[in-house]
Amino acid sequence: MNYRYHAKPSPLQAVVLIFLKLALDNFARAMYIIDTKIARAIIKGGVTVSPLKKGQKLTENPKNVSLTLRLTKSEAEDLQYCADKLETSRTNVINMGIQKVKEEIDKK
Repeated sequence: MNYRYHAKPSPLQAVVLIFLKLALDNFARAMYIIDTKIARAIIKGGVTVSPLKKGQKLTENPKNVSLTLRLTKSEAEDLQYCADKLETSRTNVINMGIQKVKEEIDKK
């Protein structure tokens, strides 16, 4: 067989090859990160998505405001205790507390 050896790439070709290699490496890293996140979600029980009909609203009152709280250790333990006893989430316990305070204010 007759083998041909390729000549050295020109400087421009070398730059393009390096750029493509870096782009592919970054793409591969991104895919690895995405795959590991999906795998972790599946291991933890998976993410279930209910099927939606075309044009169907997700909810009438979306929860799109995020709030961060700073609590003492005892307050966090009290919140978790309430959530455990009521068999609900800590967010629901906080919402229940807000509703009770609002009811008291409205009584006055």
